[in-house]
Amino acid sequence: MDKKGLRGCEIRNEIAGEIHEARRLNRLVENLLDMKRLESGAYSAEAGLVDLHDLIAMTGNLSKELSQHTVTIDASAELPLMRIDFALMEQVLTNLLLNASLYHCPGLRYTLLLWRGAIALLC
Repeated sequence: MDKKGLRGCEIRNEIAGEIHEARRLNRLVENLLDMKRLESGAYSAEAGLVDLHDLIAMTGNLSKELSQHTVTIDASAELPLMRIDFALMEQVLTNLLLNASLYHCPGLRYTLLLWRGAIALLC
């Protein structure tokens, strides 16, 4: 690869990193706004029947953030449907996994355990 091609690669990687950081900051701001909406009563939870397998499937969106860790999902194939607000629980699960990855040493192993409608993160 010539110098131009190498420099172009570096620029693309830098831009990708900036986009990733912007998304992370956007998620943080959205979390703060959602908390304020909940506290003020401007937002009320809309509970519906949710398949927990759908909820944990979204953890694939965090692959870059969790790349330094090993995350195992231990979920029964026959989890009951739960009456929860999907968006809020997705936010809770995302925050739980991101905080665990941010405040622990790289290489730590996590198990996300779903059992009889309960969710736990084991470190």
